[in-house]
Amino acid sequence: MPRAEQRIGPFRLLQELEAGAGVSLWAARRDDGTQREPRLATLRITENLGDKEVMADLRAEYELLRLVDDPRVPKPLGFFAGQGALALAQRPGISLKVLLLELRDGVIPMSPATALDLALEIAHAVRAVHAILLDGGQRIPHGHLTPARIWLTVDGEVQVLGVGARLETPPGYLPPECGENGPPSIPGDQWQQAAMLFEMVTLEPLFEDAGRGDADERLRTLDGAYPALARTLHRALAERPEDRYPVDREWIRALHGLLRDGGGVSERKELVAKLLAARRVRAKNPPPEPAAPKTERVAHLSAQGDPQSTPPEAPGLRLTPPSAELPEPMDRAKDWKAFEPPLEEELAALPPLPVPEPAAPQADSEQIEPSGEHVEPVRGRSFTESLAILAFVILMVVVALMLIRLLL
Repeated sequence: MPRAEQRIGPFRLLQELEAGAGVSLWAARRDDGTQREPRLATLRITENLGDKEVMADLRAEYELLRLVDDPRVPKPLGFFAGQGALALAQRPGISLKVLLLELRDGVIPMSPATALDLALEIAHAVRAVHAILLDGGQRIPHGHLTPARIWLTVDGEVQVLGVGARLETPPGYLPPECGENGPPSIPGDQWQQAAMLFEMVTLEPLFEDAGRGDADERLRTLDGAYPALARTLHRALAERPEDRYPVDREWIRALHGLLRDGGGVSERKELVAKLLAARRVRAKNPPPEPAAPKTERVAHLSAQGDPQSTPPEAPGLRLTPPSAELPEPMDRAKDWKAFEPPLEEELAALPPLPVPEPAAPQADSEQIEPSGEHVEPVRGRSFTESLAILAFVILMVVVALMLIRLLL
């Protein structure tokens, strides 16, 4: 079982990020005494070295990632067979899942142009994966495209995680043709990308994990505000795979058209930096605790006839806000803090300057009593007034010199 501070190859484990079926995901930092980059990495580690199937999957994932030539897909740093671990390059940032949680809380806004720009970056990465042709002409789908598998770096780059990995997909992100246990497909990757784009624009998932509805019904929320986007998503989210965009190139072209014709400016490059800066400001100035609701003090008699200050709690009545009893959501607490770098101070909003209060006079200091006379405030001259006075003085000097010359 992997544990924190354990050494695997040149990396030292920091914290567990995700526990899966037989494989756990860990954050790690290079600790080999060198300055080689990257310094940060994620390691997928088997729970049992004797599990030959899991070891074969990790090796196959490593070999597949070596074939992908796109900066939007993390590079493999090594496969450590003796320790059952696959190391992947990792850059500071957060996942799209965490970003969506913060956007729903109103920490920062995100424009539709930014959402389309993010969707374009994801589409290019997925196209690079689909372009790999294995023996026998087989192409590899991703199959697990969810906000948890999209990584956003501090400098605004997008990375698609989980390529070639055997992962579980939440029911709300399963394409219609895959069902619960169906195999992933390339048309299914397009459906998952469209579902994420819908969530980025509306800040609501297309389908909840508890149940699925009609995609066309959900898309009606966009028909009025973003008709062109709604038409594109209607096609990409079609029930039948043959009704979607036939190839990745057509899907990317449609996204390009939306971004070009929709107007607006993408803030993808500054998005994560602004979010982390807002977090720092929020940490320095936490919001006030919600006040408990006021309850009316009603005197009533007990069985002995003594007055009570407050009434007893009636069945079904809560005298405390429910939010005070809810724990912090696990998804928000588990935001891979190990990869959040310290930001420059200028990224954080400057707090308002404190206004000093007048100092209290000392006991032994001289106090000046105000007189009853009205004193006009002293007003400094403006630049225009000063310039006029200077010109008048120069004119007087010239006139004086001319008079002197005439007299001589």
